[in-house]
Formats: sequence, structure tokens, C-alpha cells
Amino acid sequence: MQPPWRTMDRAILDAAYSNGDPPADFETRSAAFYAAHPGAELDVRYGPAPRERFDFFPASSGKQSPAPTFVFVHDGYWQSCDKELCAFVAEGPLARGMNVVVAEYTLASTASMTQIVSEIGRLLDFLVKQGHTTLVLGSHSACDHLTVMHRYHPAVKYVLPVSGLFDLEPILEPISAGRLNDKLGLSAEEITRFSPMWHIAHGATDGRHCRQCRTARTHPPFA
Repeated sequence: MQPPWRTMDRAILDAAYSNGDPPADFETRSAAFYAAHPGAELDVRYGPAPRERFDFFPASSGKQSPAPTFVFVHDGYWQSCDKELCAFVAEGPLARGMNVVVAEYTLASTASMTQIVSEIGRLLDFLVKQGHTTLVLGSHSACDHLTVMHRYHPAVKYVLPVSGLFDLEPILEPISAGRLNDKLGLSAEEITRFSPMWHIAHGATDGRHCRQCRTARTHPPFA
């Protein structure tokens, strides 16, 4: 049976894969969060590219705490937004005694999907070298893809994708949502390599527990 998106025209798919601007309160909530946490380590570099950086919010017991570290990767369909817009998400994990990393990566079209996925892997390796050996990955919307791609990293114990996008094939021009691919420039080979739904091994959730949350704001074509 063919997937439902194959019966949709490009206009419907382009609309379905457009999440618009982020909510207006993201910026104000994040600004207030930064102001309330002056002890955060900002713009920590994990790689050579300008956007390979993160903000670190230590657990209350300090940076050397054995607490797990929640790593949040911002959304923006791999081509917009930044960590400063999403810092407020650290509030919940911090309240539960976790360290929090809010990370950025190089955006398309400056970077290919291959480079973007590689940068997140470099981020995780960097954190392990800094002593963060128990990681929980989280994101939302399309960029959940980046967290799930690294669910088998040795330090990753849990992955929390919220309303994620795990099959990249509908994005590829000329099949469907070509507008989204204008900057991504996905190749057929990248579709195969980087679509998590295409790489689900038997018993995959054993030991790399993944809890997906689906939001109520799902676009009608995929409801």
C-alpha cells in the first residue's frame, strides 16, 4: 500500500511541510530564562563551523554532577532558527536535576544534510569527552530527525522526539514538497541514509528507548 503523501499534489504537501514562524512567546520566554540563569555557559564550541556551538545550563549541584544531560536540538526544518530562541525548554529538565545543553548546527543551504547529521554526532562526542556520559536527546518537529538519527550513540540512553519527521522522501524534488528542498538539496542517497523510518532494526527500542509525543497541531493532511 502506498503512503498517503503520494496521492497529494505539491501545493498540499508544501503547505503540510510548512510550519510557519515560531510562536511569538518563544523569544520572550527564552530571554527571561537567560536572565534567570546568569551562571550558564554560553556559546561553547563543539566544532569548527560558526554555528557548532551550544549553551550549557548545569544542574543545581554544579557542572561536575553525575546528573544526566538533556540535549535539545532546535527546530526550523534544518534551515532556520537558533538556540537562543528555544532556551526556555531547559526549564523542565533543570527542575528535574538534569544538566541541559541547547545546541545549534550549520543550517541549509550552507550545509548539506550529510554535514548537519555529522555535526550533531560531533556534538555528542564532544559532550562525552567533557564527562557527559548519560545523554537524553530531544527536539521537536522536523529536527526530531536529528535526534533519532543518533539514537544508537553509546552515550544516548533515551530519545524524546515531539511530533517528528522521520521519512525524508516526501521532501525530495520532483516527487513532492520541492519548496522545502530548495535549500536542503537532498539527494536520493541522503534520503536513503537519513530517513530513520527506513532503518528500524528488530528490537530497536531495546536499550535505546524512544518516546514520541505527537502534538495536537498536526496539519490536516496528516491528521
